[in-house]
Amino acid sequence: RDLPVRLRCLSAQGRSSRLPAQMPATRLLVLLLALVAASAFEQKLLIARKTAASWPGFASKVNRVVLGHPVVTSNAYTKWFQEGAVSDAEARDLIVQFSVFSNLFLEAQLAKVINAGSREEMREGKEILANELGVVYNNHHRHHPARAREPSLADGLDHEIVATEGTIEGGIFHFRAGHYEWLLDIGEALGLGFDDMGKRRHGAPTTLHFCDALRVIYGSEDPETALAASFAVENWAAAGFWDELIEGWKGINAKRDTRVPVGF
Repeated sequence: RDLPVRLRCLSAQGRSSRLPAQMPATRLLVLLLALVAASAFEQKLLIARKTAASWPGFASKVNRVVLGHPVVTSNAYTKWFQEGAVSDAEARDLIVQFSVFSNLFLEAQLAKVINAGSREEMREGKEILANELGVVYNNHHRHHPARAREPSLADGLDHEIVATEGTIEGGIFHFRAGHYEWLLDIGEALGLGFDDMGKRRHGAPTTLHFCDALRVIYGSEDPETALAASFAVENWAAAGFWDELIEGWKGINAKRDTRVPVGF
């Protein structure tokens, strides 16, 4: 902030002592550059000190608001579902609501691509979006994933179009690799048709509220807002609720004559 003051002082000094006549232009330029560098360093140091001082409070807030949120630490719904004592109607309700989220998530992910702050962020967003739609991750290090993968982990899926690692660069699109199509398979096993799933009209108010908020916050033009939303969503998804849902579906299948594909 005091750089203009320093430059004015230097200018005044030059006028009073005829500095340009006594000092070569190159030396004067070096001096100016040194002043600029010193000012920039001071500003960075000040920011670093403020950041270091505020970090413990920020980390504590993140732990409290995000990582300590009940939906992350103890999801009552998925814990109930884990018991497997779920009727077909209740199982259908889960699939219908999740199908609405799955489709509307595409809007949020597209917004994240459009509002990306850099080419790298844009490409990261495209990786997720294209894979959701059916582009299989290209992983040259995989050797026959169909035979390497345990059948229980890909129950009901075509193993040749399932990959969890790699990149969409050079990947191949398959309709059957689209994540939503896997939900359609689950719905079909439960007696649901294409017109019964995935549309906004099928969403409960709470489902639509979540999807709309995801579109605005996760796909925000503000990079800090979008990054915070990504952090929250990824930690929520990694908290273990998938394991609880899978256990629930295993319990449901144990009571059914026709198995529900749980590969998704």
